[in-house]
Parts: sequence; structure tokens; C-alpha cells
Amino acid sequence: MLLGNNEACSFINDDNNNGELDTSVDISSSGRIHLDPCFEKIKASNGYGRTKVRCSVCFLNKKTVLMNTKLRNKLPAICSEEGTIPRNELLNNHLTSTMHKECIKVHHLSKLSNVQKSFIAPMDKIVSTQNHKLSQKIAELMCTVFNDAKRGTLSGWSWPSREVAALKRKSLNIHEPFEEYTPQNGDLQYINPTGYRDLLKCIVRSDINRICNKLETSLAISLRVDGSVDRMQIDNIHVLAKIVNSDGDTELIFIGFHEPESKGAIGYYNAIKSATEHVIPWDKLMPLISSIVTDGASINTGEKNGLWQLLEKDKKSLPIPLLKVWCAVHRSALAWESLTSNVIEIKKLIESCSSISTYFHRSGLRTKELHQVAEENNLTIIRLPKYFEVR
Repeated sequence: MLLGNNEACSFINDDNNNGELDTSVDISSSGRIHLDPCFEKIKASNGYGRTKVRCSVCFLNKKTVLMNTKLRNKLPAICSEEGTIPRNELLNNHLTSTMHKECIKVHHLSKLSNVQKSFIAPMDKIVSTQNHKLSQKIAELMCTVFNDAKRGTLSGWSWPSREVAALKRKSLNIHEPFEEYTPQNGDLQYINPTGYRDLLKCIVRSDINRICNKLETSLAISLRVDGSVDRMQIDNIHVLAKIVNSDGDTELIFIGFHEPESKGAIGYYNAIKSATEHVIPWDKLMPLISSIVTDGASINTGEKNGLWQLLEKDKKSLPIPLLKVWCAVHRSALAWESLTSNVIEIKKLIESCSSISTYFHRSGLRTKELHQVAEENNLTIIRLPKYFEVR
């Protein structure tokens, strides 16, 4: 049954829309109304009462409704849970009301991400634009920092000069009169040794997940451990992993280093755990370890409290046995040192060869004459450079 404009109205429920709401509030020639998508029908609880309608957008944003209505402590019936009897004038007035328009804005903003919101608000848009430029600059700086780290020969102290040279190169134009390069405000931001360290940390942290996944999916891991005391008397324990990946290929990965906090094999063992846990939890790494490679120091090979025995205790509950390997390079170096100190003939021979080499190295002219003699007699000079230990 249909009534006048100020009376109750019925809904359109055609077979094509299966009772869904149409796209707007409109009065048809027969007096029936088409509902806006904002409105939803509320059926009576007993199933026999009159069907009511409410605004779904305003119902979800009650605080916004109260801020834009005359009665600050009471919601309009069309915005309440119970709804109201549908009247075409009431529905049209609600769609054009301030509270409904504000609720539509709030509802739209609630569906946007933080990034999308930053492009709508004027101040946020300005800040977002500047942040975009800054992030682009930091990404470019990270490229040079990453390249330096891969080369391993450049440091953070020389990095600022290289960046300034790159900025000068970009502004250089040989077809115009020379102008002294003056950096603009912000051009040198982050370009200092401290910024170099921070950027390098960000690069490492972003790559940890890839390294962790590579270790977790490997078929076997051989742990390589060695200690070194630098000139600052800091005893760093370096940890590497030789892995066999899922394709059967081998790869050497540097996991990290850590300083022991206590003496003996226990401190050594805890330092190894701390170094690995920066990348992967120890309980996940231990089942994958098939061997441990160290030098022959007693802190590693001790029969009772050595590192090998501590790792063996961790592997007792695991089905894979632990192979303990004494590094062949360390072992042969010790054997050669023992040989040269005990066999006098070999010791004298090495000293004689070393003195001959020193005789020529101390004079550039002697070295030049030696090359001339070698060319005249069709001989080849073999260089055996001396490696100096750098810590």
C-alpha cells in the first residue's frame, strides 16, 4: 500500500534486483521510492512489523552525526540502530544534510591507506612530496655505500669526498663559463662517516631475511669459526658458513662476528651463538650443521670443555652426527713452523733466500740491473711478495 509524500512508502522489490537497494532516492510515477545505496532496510524483529530504513554510513559514524546535529546527545532515528519509517521527504532531506555529507567524507577517508591520505590533505601532500625526494636521495646514497662494501677497499671516511665529487660532476658543463661549485642546502645531508655506517646497517638488515632463508633451506651447513685480536685488543670471533643449497651447489656465507663476554670455551661458544642469532636462531641452525671447522687451539679441541665438546652436547639429541675438522691450513702452518725451527739446514736456506731478496728490494737500481741480467739470459723473474699482517 502506498501513501502520500509525507506518509509511509513502500520499496521496489523487482525480480531483477532480488530486493537489493537501487542507486538513488527517486519517486516513480506510481509513487514508489528508489533507495540510495547508503540506506539499508531493517526488518521487524518478529518478522511481521513494518520494514524500516536507516543510513548505514551515518550509523557507522555516530560521533560525526552528533557533531553536526542540533541535538548533541541524541541520534536522529534514521541514523540509529532501529531506523525509521521510510518517507521520501525525510530520505531526500537526509541525503542533502550536513551530517550525512560529513559522514560520507569520514567514511571515504576510513577506507584510504595512510599513503593515500597523505596525498589528499594539503600539508600532508607537501610533506609527502618532500619525503619522496628524500627517500630517492637516500636510495641513491645506498647504491654507492653498497658498492663500497662489496669492493671491500673503500671506507666511510673517504666516502664524503667521493659523493661531493659526484655532485660536482653532475653540475659540470664544459661548454659554459667556469663557476665554482657551491652545494645547496641539504645536498650534503647524511654524507658523513656516521651516515655511511647507518646506511650500511640498513642495507644489512634488509638482506638478513634472504640470508636466513638461504640457511634454512640449505641441505647441509659447515660452520667455520676463528678468532682474531685487533690492535684495539678486541677479541672478535668470526663465523662463516659453507652451505650446500637445494640445487647442490656450495656457497660460503659470512654470518658475523661477536666479542666473547667471558673467558674460556664457554665465552667462545656463547660468542658464536650471539653472532649467528643476529641472522638465524641457534635452535634452527643447529639441526642443519654437519661439521665444525676450527684451528687446533686447545680452546677448540679440548677433550673435556673445548668448543667441539660443547657443540657435541648440543648435537646429542639430533640424528645427524657432528664432524670436527682441524683446518688444514692452520695445521700445515704449524707443521712448517715446527720444521723450520727444528731442521737447521732448512732454516738457513730460508734465511739465505730471504736475505738475497732483501738485498735487491732495498735498491731500485739493483732491481733494474737484475731485470737486465734476466733478459740477457732469457730468464724469468718470479716475484714472491711478502704479506704483512694488517689488523
